[in-house]
Amino acid sequence: MNKSGGMFKYILKKLLFMIPMLIIISLLIFLALQKMPIDPINYLVPPEASQDVALKETLREELGLNDPILVQYGRWIGGIIKGDFGYSIINGQPISQIIAQKLPATLELSITALIISTVLGILLGILSAVNQNGILDYIGRVIGVLGQSIPQFLFGIILIAVFALKLGKFPVGGRNIYGEATFASRMHNLFLPSLALSLGMISTVLRYTRNSMLDVLNKEYIKTARSKGISEWKVYFKHAFRNSMGQYLLQFF
Repeated sequence: MNKSGGMFKYILKKLLFMIPMLIIISLLIFLALQKMPIDPINYLVPPEASQDVALKETLREELGLNDPILVQYGRWIGGIIKGDFGYSIINGQPISQIIAQKLPATLELSITALIISTVLGILLGILSAVNQNGILDYIGRVIGVLGQSIPQFLFGIILIAVFALKLGKFPVGGRNIYGEATFASRMHNLFLPSLALSLGMISTVLRYTRNSMLDVLNKEYIKTARSKGISEWKVYFKHAFRNSMGQYLLQFF
């Protein structure tokens, strides 16, 4: 099977596997919401009618809250598929509008954390591999262990205490700088939360890059490249790193 066919098969298999997983997760979330002690009807009636049982029952019937659980679940899923997420019981605002307001900030933070974790993880992994059993390798191993051990919220608190409160180099909170609204102007505010979010991924990428690089560096073609007088940085980046990444991708397709 060629690479394109293998890639398509892999992606299709993953997508098909997601369908029952999403159904199970959504059903568990729906059942958990149903079992919460809070009655949403109490948020829909005015305070002066809080003891009006007849009014509450009328609202419950109109909203379909007396229907069987599976009927309510089907209606809920149908609304989500159509883009109707319902309304907030706090202020009556459509949930879709709330998501639209918060999604840009979430995407900025996630993408920035992904870039930081990828760049730092690969760079530290390469430095750790080419300096095996050296000081940089030990530092890389420590980062790999700490990244999996320290909770992200604790790492975030440490970053705020050191770089925001003690050194004053970054803001404690907030997304925007007053008077500026561009993505470049927000990078200063995004750095600390993105770094805290990327800690676990950095350690994962670092350990994989280090292990795959060490495996490739022991191959015969690396020794051949060195015997030809190719500079070390070309050996590391052009031959070792590229082939180590290639081997990782080929195992999926």
